Amino acid sequence: MTLLKAMKAIMMLLIAVFIVSSQTVLASNGVRIVVTFDYLKYDIEPLLCPNDVVYSLVPSGVDPHDYELRPNDIKILKSSDIIISTAHTPFEIKIRELYLRGELGNATLIEIPYISGMKIYMNPLLNKPNLHAVTYDPNNLITFIKSVVSVLIKLRPECKRIYVTNMEKIVNKIENIISQAPRLELRGIGLSPLTQYAVSWLGINVTYLLIKEHGVPILPQDLKIIEELARSRKVNVVVVVALSVTKSSIELAYGSDILLDLARKYSLGVIYVPSPLMPNSTMSKLIFILNQVKSVAVNVSRGVKETSKVGISEVIKFSIFPLALIIFGALAYVFRMHGKLLSRVTLTLLVGGALYSSIVISVLYDVKWVLVFVCAGVSYGVLSSLVAARRLYFLAGASPHAALLAAILSIALTSIAGINTYFWALLLGIALLYIAGFMIYRGLDADIATSVFISLTSALSVIAIYFILTNFRYSADVLSIIVGNPLLISWPDVVFLIALTLAITLPTLLTYYENVYLGIDREDAITSGSRLWLYDLITFTVLALATVGIIKVVGFVLEHVLILLPGSIAIASSRNSKEALLTSLITSLSMALLGLGLASTFNIAPSGMIGLLLLIIYVMTLVLKSK
Repeated sequence: MTLLKAMKAIMMLLIAVFIVSSQTVLASNGVRIVVTFDYLKYDIEPLLCPNDVVYSLVPSGVDPHDYELRPNDIKILKSSDIIISTAHTPFEIKIRELYLRGELGNATLIEIPYISGMKIYMNPLLNKPNLHAVTYDPNNLITFIKSVVSVLIKLRPECKRIYVTNMEKIVNKIENIISQAPRLELRGIGLSPLTQYAVSWLGINVTYLLIKEHGVPILPQDLKIIEELARSRKVNVVVVVALSVTKSSIELAYGSDILLDLARKYSLGVIYVPSPLMPNSTMSKLIFILNQVKSVAVNVSRGVKETSKVGISEVIKFSIFPLALIIFGALAYVFRMHGKLLSRVTLTLLVGGALYSSIVISVLYDVKWVLVFVCAGVSYGVLSSLVAARRLYFLAGASPHAALLAAILSIALTSIAGINTYFWALLLGIALLYIAGFMIYRGLDADIATSVFISLTSALSVIAIYFILTNFRYSADVLSIIVGNPLLISWPDVVFLIALTLAITLPTLLTYYENVYLGIDREDAITSGSRLWLYDLITFTVLALATVGIIKVVGFVLEHVLILLPGSIAIASSRNSKEALLTSLITSLSMALLGLGLASTFNIAPSGMIGLLLLIIYVMTLVLKSK
């Protein structure tokens, strides 16, 4: 009876919370304003008349670029009088569609970039309008404020004098900021598109962006170009983004460390642009930028030394491509003649090509990249041969789903409880793989167990992604998990990956032949008294370590390829288990390093190039084997 009363009380509480959350947000007798970015709320509030309310759809600290509209958001939009949008994120495009279909009632939609009089810059790399942080230009901010006030006056004419008076106070403060700004003639490298508006009004021409557009990964050629711009003194400053600023520290946005290292190396000025995610007004952000620029103007030379240098580095870099063609030609010939990939010639070419690519990348770019891809190549090489030996293709192909779920949940757990994301990701990933492993160990068919496993992890991943994107400021990490981005890795990450590679490789090699035996005749292994539980435990553990621990390097999408293809290539082109292990390892390692070299040559994502090279070899073995 007591339990029944408690359940009724909980249900009543949940209903009350639902009713309050769905009805009280925009209850007001004044003008009801909805903004899409949280920082716009701080720009609008000083303008308002008593009883006017302003509400941000996106919670404070959450990146609007990754936000998804929730059912309650639609209710809020329909109950609003004014909707203010920056008109460039996916959920803002959906709001526009709802507005054009007449589904948002009588609300007035103000899209900032399309306000008459707005100065819109072109993205210096993409040759398209830059719609990020348009009001970071103070002249645009004034235009925006005047536009909002004109709509407010139409909706509530009795407050006209208050609106106009408040507007004039704010406009005077912004004009004062403009009057104090030094007139610079500098060139800079910006972290992302939002930096362009933040400094262009000061006379700083952002000539290159490290991150071309939100969600676009940094490519090898980007790092090469900014290095050359700084070395040749074609830029004077770097413009980075600060996620938060305190008296004792500044938390930087993803990629800022690279520009700071560049500034230290070549004595460039540094300007910190407050992120739109910071909970304060645009005017306060402009004051923060202005105070920095005044000191930068004193310390940075206005002149730009125009120099050019044609070195041998480009020739060396492009030499990787003909080397790759030679390697693939030799592999095809040896396989066609002898039915296997590895011979003295191909082994020499593969090892030599990998070594040459490593040297080129280390000299022209960063030795950390080489170490990262060596770790990935070795880990997936031995793991893939194990997967092939145990015939766990379906489960191995499904394991990245567990890695995706674990990596996403680790973002939330790190934000809530602290501790490194790797710790949470590995803990969750191993636990999830153990669930699948236990079902298989208890006799459930591997395909059925894997199907259940995929259903569970896929459903939870969708829920987790939605939860992270709408509640946590680290949502940008989700994209790096899906597509991978190994080029910004730090030395502590490299050390972690080396340790992880050893933890994957050693147990796999020590139990490899026993696992081959289990793959051939599991029933006989059970009756002969083999320690089946131990080999299963090792298999599922290393599978979890490899998929979860390296997912940010290669990404969720390519993990499927790198886990399955080296072993499949080895099975198709080897005559015994020892040769299969060596083929899988050498192929994976050499293609990882060769793919990195070719990615730097053609300026594309390294993990994608590696997957493509492995696919070419696999298709080649199938085609030639059938002849």
